[in-house]
Amino acid sequence: MLISAFFVIASSIGAAAATEAPTLTYLFRMNLTLSATINTGPGPAGTRLAIPITGGTLSGRKGEGKILAVGADFGAIDAMGNFNVDAHSVVQMDDGSYVYSHSAGPLISGTTALDRVKFETGSSKYSWLNEILAVAVTDFPGPWVSLDVWQLNPPSAQWITARFGSHPKLDMSLVLLRFWAMVFHARATASTSSIPEGDSANEPKRDPSPSSDTIMGDEPGQTGTVRDPDSTIVGWNSPDDPDNPKNWPNRRKWMITVSLGMLTWVVTFASSIFSTATRPAAKEFGVSVEVMTLGTSLFVLGFAFGPLIFGPMSEVYGRKYPLFVGPFFVVGGALVDLWPPVELGIAMSIFAGANFIGPVAGPIMGGFITQSSLGWRWTAYITAIMAALFGPIAFIMVPETLESTLLSRKARSVRLVTRDWAMHAVAEETPVDISKMAGRILVRPLAMLVLEPVIILVTLYMSFVYGLIYLCFEAYPVSFQEDRGWTSGVGSLPFLAIILGVVIGVIFITIFSKIRLTRIIKTKGYLPPEQRLLPMMVGGACFPVGLLWFAWTSDPSISWVAQTIAGVPLGAGIMLIFLQGQTYIIDNYRTNANSALAANAVVRALFGAGFPMFAGCYV
Repeated sequence: MLISAFFVIASSIGAAAATEAPTLTYLFRMNLTLSATINTGPGPAGTRLAIPITGGTLSGRKGEGKILAVGADFGAIDAMGNFNVDAHSVVQMDDGSYVYSHSAGPLISGTTALDRVKFETGSSKYSWLNEILAVAVTDFPGPWVSLDVWQLNPPSAQWITARFGSHPKLDMSLVLLRFWAMVFHARATASTSSIPEGDSANEPKRDPSPSSDTIMGDEPGQTGTVRDPDSTIVGWNSPDDPDNPKNWPNRRKWMITVSLGMLTWVVTFASSIFSTATRPAAKEFGVSVEVMTLGTSLFVLGFAFGPLIFGPMSEVYGRKYPLFVGPFFVVGGALVDLWPPVELGIAMSIFAGANFIGPVAGPIMGGFITQSSLGWRWTAYITAIMAALFGPIAFIMVPETLESTLLSRKARSVRLVTRDWAMHAVAEETPVDISKMAGRILVRPLAMLVLEPVIILVTLYMSFVYGLIYLCFEAYPVSFQEDRGWTSGVGSLPFLAIILGVVIGVIFITIFSKIRLTRIIKTKGYLPPEQRLLPMMVGGACFPVGLLWFAWTSDPSISWVAQTIAGVPLGAGIMLIFLQGQTYIIDNYRTNANSALAANAVVRALFGAGFPMFAGCYV
């Protein structure tokens, strides 16, 4: 009945708050440690417990002190099974004075009580505590207790009489419930108007500037740069918090970026190295070249399924572990965590460069391995050795970068240090639901692919270009090895021209980002995502020029030099289109970047897997 009355009164208080509302001034937090509970047995008030207080702290703008090991909670469990707090403690303030504290009130949940707090002291400095009306929200999830103590400031003496009647005692049940309802209403709404800063004559104005102890200071639940006494959300201490991945030293961020690029390079290298082994492998097993091409196509087809799982998983469980299960699908999101807009474009150039240098370098190495005494099987062995080398290095070098995961870890540390179990990160407010997670994994990328015009158009263009890349892996061996009669090793060297084009594309984007994009950010204060499309337009012109050039000079009577040079605009076009397309998607969907990239990767993988299958019909 008492609890039901509380919620009824809470509603009335909330409705009346807009007319003549009192103010609440946050005083301090009391953290108390407890020892084993002593059950004294049943009595007139119920089963009386004795829970000794072994120490603790009091901290806040109103004072600092330590709680002495001389008190206890003598709460009782009544006939209805309700526990009522009855705690007595003594605080020794920093100036040596003593303050007696008595808190009493009902337990309203498994770990939370609402208390009326009385203070008594002979100190002139703290004599104001003898006169105030104080309430507290008390949490005790373990062998400790945390009290957030508030002072209620009525707007007038008539306000008390009008609402509570002419009662000589202010700790009767109805009055206490109204006080508690006000505290909970204020905490729930986080309204700065109902809890003005510095209202009381004894309350100094708060310093809004962040400090080093922001997350463990005296107001409850202060977060990041906002010292809000109504919040229990843990955030970054300030915009320059060194724990924020975006504020890590550039040297560290570049080491992480390069490590991620190497991981991506190994994966994409593995996707194409077998392309030069299809003919000797087909001959050994007595099957057609088209059938053996499935070795490359099915590998690339796997890229269509990984993003659907690892991309959304990395947005819930953090980047690191999904990253090392499926690096190709999570790197983009990890780079978003690290870099601001201009540097993101440069970092993405490393990622995109690895995406294309890898598959282009694969046939070069594969060609020499295949014609050597090692044989075509070593194309797989070499890939495994590279993965075993770069994987552990990257695992050590790359930390967790997802902000929500880092803040959840920070919140856990704060809870352990402060014993305040209400402190939490925003990500912890919604528990992970496996069924919803499954729906998110399967539905979100596909929904974005269907419902987002930006994703649809950019993805179709990038996928077409991506498919043509893998088509080139079949066309180059035919043109240089079969038509010109080169060996498989030498016949794969023209791929170096494509790598040169990719490098030129990276240089172009770096210069473009440093000059134009930096100027735009200084002028406008932000970077419109559409600025990423300008280099993409240049790539859109270079790529078809390279394809036409390659086909026009493919006749064996024309010098091989002319046909090889065609790879430069081809590689530059690929790089500009792919990189700027990905960065444009990331800029438009920063929070859900991995899901957006997953949708993009699914279609790209289907094109990349399908194009080599019909290459034999045209080359």
